[in-house]
Amino acid sequence: MHDLTAEIAQVVSASRIRTGVANIFNVGSTGAIGTIEFEPGLQQDLPAMLDKLFPPSLDYGHEQAWHDGNGHSHLQATMLGPSLTVPIKEGNLVLGTWQQVFHLECDVKPRQRTIVATVMPGTEGDLVALLGELAADPTNTVAFVELVGGFVGHGRGVTAE
Repeated sequence: MHDLTAEIAQVVSASRIRTGVANIFNVGSTGAIGTIEFEPGLQQDLPAMLDKLFPPSLDYGHEQAWHDGNGHSHLQATMLGPSLTVPIKEGNLVLGTWQQVFHLECDVKPRQRTIVATVMPGTEGDLVALLGELAADPTNTVAFVELVGGFVGHGRGVTAE
């Protein structure tokens, strides 16, 4: 599990958007994005609960088709979802005191992951300012899309038997 909050906050800051939304998206079908109090107990509890809801099994249709041991991984990631939208107010993510943005690798083996953060203005003033910047420098797309550095999502190592 990775805490992405600081990286997403940096993307929002670089965008100079004061009011709007940030969308955070996991590219791939066995990783998930969400919010949680990012502390050791919940870092253990969430994967454990997902394994109880969707345990490794050869009975999944995915296993019967692909025999790759990760049918449950796809179901877990689908349950949590690949994306999250967070409001932006006064140039900051609107999150609770104990709320952080996380990525959870649900697959059974390590994966190179790309997380895409898209920052969108929510007010006419931010949009006009952004369009002015883009008109001055058409190569400047930082305010719309910023890739949060790829990383290796460590597989959870629980496969169907």
